[in-house]
Amino acid sequence: PVTVLEAMSHGCVVVGTAIGGLEELVEDSGGSCAVGDVAGAVKAVVAALEESTWRELSARTVASVAKFAPPRIVDLLVENYQRAIAHKALPGTSGTR
Repeated sequence: PVTVLEAMSHGCVVVGTAIGGLEELVEDSGGSCAVGDVAGAVKAVVAALEESTWRELSARTVASVAKFAPPRIVDLLVENYQRAIAHKALPGTSGTR
């Protein structure tokens, strides 16, 4: 996903398969299809290559990268760890192991 984010930060429209985090990365600024869906991949690429669509997607691509910027990701990780720590006690236990 890092190479995808790097490409997107330069306005490259990315089309890929819906595997791992790629689908979330390109949901607003490119296209995705199921693994092995050749027809879906062709459709997504052809749609992205239309000039008006390409320009719009390229502009959205740069903007959408911000939600995956390192400071944002670090903040989300810290929030998740804090939530996990706050809820470490399982129901019916004292919270110690």
